[in-house]
Amino acid sequence: MFKQTILVAAVAGLVLALGPSAQAGTILDTDPLVTTLGLSEGDIFRMVFVTSTTTQATSTDIGYYNTFVTLAANSEGSLVAGKGWDWYAICSTLSVSAKSNTNTSETGYPIYLVGGGANRVADNYTDLWDGGIDRQIRRDEGGHYLQTGYPWTGTNKNGGRRNISGTYYVLGAIGGLATRGDATYSNDKWVAAEPLLSTDGFRPLYALSGPITVVPEPATVALLSLGCIGMLLGRRRVRG
Repeated sequence: MFKQTILVAAVAGLVLALGPSAQAGTILDTDPLVTTLGLSEGDIFRMVFVTSTTTQATSTDIGYYNTFVTLAANSEGSLVAGKGWDWYAICSTLSVSAKSNTNTSETGYPIYLVGGGANRVADNYTDLWDGGIDRQIRRDEGGHYLQTGYPWTGTNKNGGRRNISGTYYVLGAIGGLATRGDATYSNDKWVAAEPLLSTDGFRPLYALSGPITVVPEPATVALLSLGCIGMLLGRRRVRG
């Protein structure tokens, strides 16, 4: 009996270990976001939107912009609020490029638009920075379609800091001028549009989530584990 108790406790621990946690980077396979995108258990992806709120581009601190998009992601009415995911601004400062800030230097995972159905923006990170994207990033955190959208980016089409003739037009630029994107385009203008504008103006930002892994419902894991307990205990009886 003592050994059986240990066995049950061990499998119960396995249930807790395999079940989805509240940590950043997971989503249940029954979540509407997953079913809409046609994803399944084990898939890894990222999500992107344009903030409904606006900010100046005068700060030189990339952390300010990451905090700004995180607040938008978790605001009232957001489709991704309370998920516990990490969020990064697709923008460049003098010290940090958009590619570096968003951890999109490798091949990576597919990127989907928040809201609007199964809208894949890029097949992977390479696709994100090849001079064009699959479709416009034209919805905010609530999934609302935007007629216009000119987010601050400070970035060139390849994810680096925007440099024209030796001058950096990034967020927090010394010269006070930064590059904006245009959410109505899917070519390189999505991130590197003209003109260069004064950083004291108020504009939205593109927000990109960290990698998200699709995980099963806790009940599914529990049922599988209980099945394992039954099989193991049945074997013990046969041997006895």
